[in-house]
Amino acid sequence: MKIPFDILDKMPIRDRKYYIHKYNEYMEQRNNEITSKSSSSSSDISRYTSMSQGLDGDDIAEELGL
Repeated sequence: MKIPFDILDKMPIRDRKYYIHKYNEYMEQRNNEITSKSSSSSSDISRYTSMSQGLDGDDIAEELGL
């Protein structure tokens, strides 16, 4: 939230609740976007992480279609 705490502290309770509610909605939306991006990218990266599974170079090239 870009409102300094001293100004928030002087606001009427109703206004303070409104700004906090809007900030919480914004953060929830932002977290949902980040979560959806990370879950979709994790499946894309799985085929490139075969090296950590103990496969040799030929197996990795075969998995990547090279």
